[in-house]
Amino acid sequence: MPIIDTVRNLLTRNKIPTLDTLQMSDLLHHLFTTAEKTERIQVAEAVYRHDHGHPSALDVFLPAHFPWLRRPRAVGRTRYSFTHQIGNLN
Repeated sequence: MPIIDTVRNLLTRNKIPTLDTLQMSDLLHHLFTTAEKTERIQVAEAVYRHDHGHPSALDVFLPAHFPWLRRPRAVGRTRYSFTHQIGNLN
């Protein structure tokens, strides 16, 4: 499935599609490097609000919402914030 279709599927269904390791890697690379800002924000919102229980939710949320996260401390703080905010949603 092409990346554009994968992103469209995710945004339409508000669910992370079933992907193999290579497809997930391609999706994350797309979100981190080539996706438009609007698309990244829509993906991050869909994952955060509707599919936060998915095993890859944090993996998709980070590059979608914070493509500038290249420093380990920033990633750690964001991971902590994501997991604790999700706990407050449940």
